[in-house]
Amino acid sequence: MLNHRQSREKVFSDISIYPVITTEFCRNSNAVKTADAILKGGARCLQLREKHLPDKEYFELALEMRNLTDQYNALLIIDDRIDIALGVNADGVHLGQDDFPVSVARILGPELIIGTSTHNPEEIKLALAKDISYLNIGPIYSTQTKETGFNPLGTRYLESVIPDVPKIFTVMGGIKLEHFPELKKAGVKIAAMVTALTDNDNPEAAMRLYLNKWCN
Repeated sequence: MLNHRQSREKVFSDISIYPVITTEFCRNSNAVKTADAILKGGARCLQLREKHLPDKEYFELALEMRNLTDQYNALLIIDDRIDIALGVNADGVHLGQDDFPVSVARILGPELIIGTSTHNPEEIKLALAKDISYLNIGPIYSTQTKETGFNPLGTRYLESVIPDVPKIFTVMGGIKLEHFPELKKAGVKIAAMVTALTDNDNPEAAMRLYLNKWCN
């Protein structure tokens, strides 16, 4: 019998496209409407990432997203904010290298999916020593949606590090439809995407297309 954390992690491990939603990168400037369209397109998990919203607005938006993802029986991951993740009963939290400590987040949220960002082999090694659910590797390609301070890693890097990653992992950074074949060839199972979905005239159709292309 799986516990709550294991059940969440099982669902997460089976996704292929991992949408990340930020209001400023939504073409319609509406994160909830964009999320609704992406969920209609088949998404089973969303990450809400808002770097600049005041706390109250972030919480209220996260609560809307929780209600929405519940309607679609989808997972909700909150970026950075363990307090907001717990406050809205999200399924998980994603923590960057300079965010809240993973070790403390695990104490506060023992049943949460906890992901962390990595940008080099040393960070991967350190992440694997922690009680995380998954790690993210990136940026793979050039991206304008997140200032990492790191150059694009490329698929050769992926091929070199993936054999040493026993946990669930995702990749992120400038991923477009044309990158799917080389990512899958490198061994990627889950691709996190931002503007390819959110800065789109039809996020629902885009999500359906990307799921179809990834899975076939």
